[in-house]
Amino acid sequence: VTALSAAGVKQAGVLVLDSHSGALRAMVGAPDYFDRDQAGQVNITVTPRHPGSALKPFTYALALEQGDTPASIAWDVLDVPSAYRPANADGRQHGPVRYRSALASSYNLAAVHVAERIGTGRLLARLREAGLTTLGQPADAYGPALTLGSGATRLIELAAAYTFLVNGG
Repeated sequence: VTALSAAGVKQAGVLVLDSHSGALRAMVGAPDYFDRDQAGQVNITVTPRHPGSALKPFTYALALEQGDTPASIAWDVLDVPSAYRPANADGRQHGPVRYRSALASSYNLAAVHVAERIGTGRLLARLREAGLTTLGQPADAYGPALTLGSGATRLIELAAAYTFLVNGG
């Protein structure tokens, strides 16, 4: 937090999980518990926050389960079927990109296309199965923006859900 304070960072948390057993090994919910000015007594690892692109791997994992491959094409273009209009961090569209590149580059447009193809309802169901308990709204309340983090989650639940990557999918 000190190193990033010039960028406006005032709060951070850290979790260490044993990826094979799921056991919690360490948790730091705030840099300084006694710092009331910076909400030091708020444990950020258990406070629901929007996870941003951290949900994209679940979207692509579902697509792979449906028969796609890391070499399948996602369209990183603005003409998504829904009225939702996301943008990429670089402000560009990248056209047809392989899933592996789209995920590695964190392309929002491609992720939304894939989320719409697999279905937001299926994605939401999978996230709930993975333990993200704060996603209590119906799928249409989140829409395809769910893959971009439109639903608030707890870091501790998200970290535990990520063990699917370490444990072979």
